[in-house]
Amino acid sequence: MATGFKERIKLKSADQIPHTQREDEYASDEIDVTFHLPDGSQPVHKFRVAQLVDFIKLVLQEKHGLKFASQVFLLNGTPMPDPLSLNDFPQIIGKPKIDIEVKMS
Repeated sequence: MATGFKERIKLKSADQIPHTQREDEYASDEIDVTFHLPDGSQPVHKFRVAQLVDFIKLVLQEKHGLKFASQVFLLNGTPMPDPLSLNDFPQIIGKPKIDIEVKMS
């Protein structure tokens, strides 16, 4: 007897959900981001988890005068390149806030 679609997709925990599906589920969530800026300040801004890194860099340029092209974001020491969005970093999924270190190149 063949199993139906519903039986095949029943999952017991979020750990069994494919990574990209979990990302999509959290894409509209908001997250508070504390930026650790080179001058020692720590501003906090709220973003959607699906927001692109390059957009966030533009916000920092406009609000804090940091040149877009010189910004380098690090999340727990991991570089955050421009073409990615926040939800491309699985360590933030489901968290209400994160810290991003901002270095200038």
